[in-house]
Amino acid sequence: MKAELKNKMWLFVMIGIVLAFILYNLFWLCWRNIRYNGYTKNLKTFREHYSYVLTADDGYLFNVKLPDYLSFTGNLCVATPDDKIALIIWPNVFKDYHYGVQVEKDGEVYSIEVNEKLESKKTEYNDLIDENKNTIQLLREKAADMWEASER
Repeated sequence: MKAELKNKMWLFVMIGIVLAFILYNLFWLCWRNIRYNGYTKNLKTFREHYSYVLTADDGYLFNVKLPDYLSFTGNLCVATPDDKIALIIWPNVFKDYHYGVQVEKDGEVYSIEVNEKLESKKTEYNDLIDENKNTIQLLREKAADMWEASER
């Protein structure tokens, strides 16, 4: 009788784990589609269900990378025509964003996390951000123009 009860208990535990995994997958799939579909609307498919791109008439590159399977981290990117400066935007799970900038200077690429005001979170990069402030602000404006309607 105890062995039979143990077997039933294991069965319920296994069913619970499988159901939880299925529910988590459904939540993730729905969330990813709701959060990212608006961002990919005007872009061309680079890799189906993974990456979307658009090179605008003025040469600026727009990119959306969807979150990997069961991950909540994807990103939006706007890069200058010469690929020297890029603004990377990480949508948070439900709203708001985190920002980063990649700047190429003297053959080296710097990846810098910035706040909402586009100021470096590390003081060692303040000069590099200040040198490129206008371009970074322009990239943010282009991102807003491209994806602002998607936020609603």
